[in-house]
Amino acid sequence: PFGVADARGYLSQEIFNWSDIKNWKSAAEAETASQYSYKSDRNMVVVTAANAYLLVISDTATVDSIQAQVKTAQTLVQNDTDLNKHGLIASIDLLRARVELQTQQQRLIAAENQVQIDKLTLARIIGLPAGQEFRLTDSVPYASLDGITQEQALQQAISTRPDYLSAKAKVQAAEWARQAAAAENYPSLSTNTNYGDIGSPNFGTSHGTLGFAVTLNIPIYQGTQVRAAKLQADSASQQRKAELADLEGQIDDQVRTAFFNLKSSSELVNVAQGNIDLANQTLGQAQDRSRAGVADNLEVVQAQESVASANQSYINSLFAFNLAKISLAQAIGIAEQSALQYLGAK
Repeated sequence: PFGVADARGYLSQEIFNWSDIKNWKSAAEAETASQYSYKSDRNMVVVTAANAYLLVISDTATVDSIQAQVKTAQTLVQNDTDLNKHGLIASIDLLRARVELQTQQQRLIAAENQVQIDKLTLARIIGLPAGQEFRLTDSVPYASLDGITQEQALQQAISTRPDYLSAKAKVQAAEWARQAAAAENYPSLSTNTNYGDIGSPNFGTSHGTLGFAVTLNIPIYQGTQVRAAKLQADSASQQRKAELADLEGQIDDQVRTAFFNLKSSSELVNVAQGNIDLANQTLGQAQDRSRAGVADNLEVVQAQESVASANQSYINSLFAFNLAKISLAQAIGIAEQSALQYLGAK
């Protein structure tokens, strides 16, 4: 019998494996795709918050408009009450004025309730504590969007939109994965090294030893495993390419739609603004005719409704215009960077 003492460390390293290299590249592209998806999600957060903010602004403007109509209706009721007491107008005119006042008050109650509901939604979107009271300090007036054409927007969307860049990275990742699956049949090269101290019967008479080996691994027969992996990778690659082509069509549609909405809503804002001026002039003339006794207050009530309708049309058109600008920024993929600029905010 004899004793041997041996202590050593081992190191194994794969020198070359083409399949692993392709898998590493595929993983790198997948990471890039995830980063672009994160940016796309941030753009979506900006768009959602902007939409909620614009909706609260629109509702607040509606409340202000209806409050003005309530004051006008109250003035009409007071005037008609005095005229009725002196026998200058019939009771039906006074009743008509009171109905108009109550109608405007009903609208005001509904509009104020809607503002509070939409403020709750905005607070939840931007992460305010539950029940937190706040008020909006910025308004978003009409500001035309210049300096970008439809063709420029389309080119910019293809080059900067995060979800499109993410889809391209996924296509490349799927291609690398397909090549990695095919490379499973390729030879690989590895090394095995060990170094230690060995002695007999103990370490008192030991000396160091080194072992080094290079191994060439050649796959000879792997059955249908590699073929199945290649078919699966091919299927995934084709799916990613189809998704990219579909997204490219969606981007074209979204950018063009945003420009259509931008143009039409801008024209509607201009028309609505002119309508407000005409409606106010009509109301003034109707009030003058009523005070002069040449007409009853039916003309005044109808004119008030025209003013209310014109104001609401303007508010809706302005909301649609600003929403179209936000939609365009989202379609291009620059909502986070340019939303305030597109809205004309400072």
